[in-house]
Amino acid sequence: PWPNQAMRHVFRLLMLLMVVAAAPPAAIAEEAITRFVSDLTVNPDASIRVSETITLTAEGNQIRRGILRDIPTIYQTPDGERCEVGLSVEKVRRNGKDEPWATESIANGIRIRIGQADTLLEHGPQTYEITYAATGELGVFDGYDEIYWNVTGNAWTFAIDGAQSVIRLPPGAAVPIGTITPAA
Repeated sequence: PWPNQAMRHVFRLLMLLMVVAAAPPAAIAEEAITRFVSDLTVNPDASIRVSETITLTAEGNQIRRGILRDIPTIYQTPDGERCEVGLSVEKVRRNGKDEPWATESIANGIRIRIGQADTLLEHGPQTYEITYAATGELGVFDGYDEIYWNVTGNAWTFAIDGAQSVIRLPPGAAVPIGTITPAA
């Protein structure tokens, strides 16, 4: 009872559009760091070794080919002097496999550029492991010593849902109760 074949195709197309329009919208995942764990070991020579595990959700918006990890290495001391600490990257992995990386200088430190310019990441969870060593991060003062370390950095352009830091001291070191104060 259709007047012609073209009308039948138009009807089918309209029915398909109505079904698609009535379907619930797909869940939109938000790019974010879901977990940031920094495992810092203080060595007897006052250097530190840091292993970071950064788990995030990549959706192709800001996280397309990899991530940028900016690490502050230039600080101003309480007496106003400029202090620059050493930093050397040892390894970078993504989802358990070695990942290409390069470093570059930025205004207040070092940027680790992780990923490949010609490779897009799959959407969904990604886990990066970054291991590096730093010198000059311990302050020795009358009556106390201090680790000055910016655990996550400040340059992320998306949310960090959770962060954790583990600090391992050398044998014989003691931490008086009540002396660990998170930065404001």
